[in-house]
Amino acid sequence: MTAALANRENPDRGFHVALRTKVYQDAKEKEFIHLLDGGVSDNLGIQSPLEHSIYGRRNVLGAHRKQPRRSVMIIVNARNMRMKQWNFLSKTPGLGSLIDAVSGSMINNHNFATVEFMRASYDAIQKRLDAEGTPYDHYLIEISLEQLSDATRREHLIKIPTALSLPKKEVDAVRDAAKEILYSSGRFRALVADLGGTLPE
Repeated sequence: MTAALANRENPDRGFHVALRTKVYQDAKEKEFIHLLDGGVSDNLGIQSPLEHSIYGRRNVLGAHRKQPRRSVMIIVNARNMRMKQWNFLSKTPGLGSLIDAVSGSMINNHNFATVEFMRASYDAIQKRLDAEGTPYDHYLIEISLEQLSDATRREHLIKIPTALSLPKKEVDAVRDAAKEILYSSGRFRALVADLGGTLPE
């Protein structure tokens, strides 16, 4: 953080990450911390690990710690789709619906860009470590209901609303689908094989 903040002449993303982080070091200036839902800025919850992978220093592990042999990130994108009914309405949606649609589109676009950025950063890290002769593998696995092959089942599950309480039948259906998607992921299967494990039938 100190090195990043020293680069004030040409501030990059690392500078702004350090600037945001530094305010938490002063308890007098920031006596209380107020939190918002992650959808506002980081719906998938991967922004911090992404920034650390790019701007973190390998020496944060300490002299007595070894560079990890591999890293694994399983991203669960639990977004649902609620705007399809607009296709069957002749009148313009109301302001509330429009704001909801705009925010949803922004979140979805940001999710896609963040995952792609993380994939590229991990690839860059792997190339650098390979060049240094340090064995390293990364497994970035994304789970989304849109990956289900059965269209009828997929459409049904995607339309389940976000709520604090859902019928047990729907919860079980979503969990079964998530397990099915994960077990069929080529990257996840490669990870299990790399670790010397086997997947249940």
